[in-house]
Amino acid sequence: MLLKARTESYELLALRSLNTRMQLTEKEKIHYLNLEKGFEGEVHFDSLAAESL
Repeated sequence: MLLKARTESYELLALRSLNTRMQLTEKEKIHYLNLEKGFEGEVHFDSLAAESL
């Protein structure tokens, strides 16, 4: 049972928006992609945890 819905961090939302509007540096792009992958992994883990209950 999840107590609170998972939401994207403000940093992820900001980088997602900036990525569509400008050219991110290589370091910023890597950080952005890591945040995206991390969030996707957490959402996937939440779905697996919810199925096991």
